[in-house]
Amino acid sequence: MIVINLKNDLQEFWNKASENTHAERVDLWGSSIEKKYKKIFDEQCKKYKSVFSDSDFSKTPFYVMPSCMTFNGRGGSNSDYPGQPVMYMGIDYISKRNDDLDLFFSHELFHIYHINRMKVDEKVFMTEERLTLPLWLEGLATYVSGEFCPNRVLPELLMDKNFEDFDESCVANICSKFKVVANEKIDHNDMKTYQSLFNFQTAPFIEGLPPRLGYFLGYYVVKEVLKSNVLSDVVIWDHKKAHTKVLEALQCLS
Repeated sequence: MIVINLKNDLQEFWNKASENTHAERVDLWGSSIEKKYKKIFDEQCKKYKSVFSDSDFSKTPFYVMPSCMTFNGRGGSNSDYPGQPVMYMGIDYISKRNDDLDLFFSHELFHIYHINRMKVDEKVFMTEERLTLPLWLEGLATYVSGEFCPNRVLPELLMDKNFEDFDESCVANICSKFKVVANEKIDHNDMKTYQSLFNFQTAPFIEGLPPRLGYFLGYYVVKEVLKSNVLSDVVIWDHKKAHTKVLEALQCLS
């Protein structure tokens, strides 16, 4: 496992940069932080190319930034790159959690690749997104990260030690409760249910269980789907077909 704590690098950077101009800080950030870890990123890109020959991250915008401890990585949009997924890396939260960067990049790069292949745009996310969509997206990214980083156990793939005592025997209970909300469209004015399933810093979806159960359940949903489908096919399903297949898998797992 490659675990890299960036705390010392960030401290060293700031010790050097605190008295510098903004332009000098930008240059120093590139040479002392981004360049140092570019090798891991490049290796993951090569792995993707070997499995998904049409993958290309050369034009994907990546923002390496402090997240004020709110996220480690996430995709999103940016007005400077209309219609194109953008990757944001919360360098402070990555450091705090001691995230395995091999797993981090394999997971987050898949989101970029997958969203492009699904052709999911902001309109879908804002007007048509049901809770099955993030379950599918996160479950598949977790599964693929395991393919690219073999010999990792599930808590490592989830990048969450809270799941060390969880296994397949826990799935049916979580599944039965998720099925109640599976068809709900996500209300972007009230994200409570979504956040309880996919965010670190919220009350859990099921009292007494860890937050981010959506990642755990999504992983098993994907494994169920792949019993009768191949990865190269499922990555291009649109959100409507994915919704149907997720519901079928939930029925089998509950």
